Amino acid sequence: MKGPHTSQESNVGTTKRHPILKGFEETDSLPYGGLLDPQRVDPGADVLMTYIPSF
Repeated sequence: MKGPHTSQESNVGTTKRHPILKGFEETDSLPYGGLLDPQRVDPGADVLMTYIPSF
């Protein structure tokens, strides 16, 4: 099932994707094995991806 499952989840899978994500239309998650530094986002900025911690 695509899209949010609760009201706290973003609208992944139901909005138009940014052109930089071309080729990833069939997935909503990409594995990543590196380190990420915390980031701040300017109001009104397009957030193209979010991080899902290990579980």
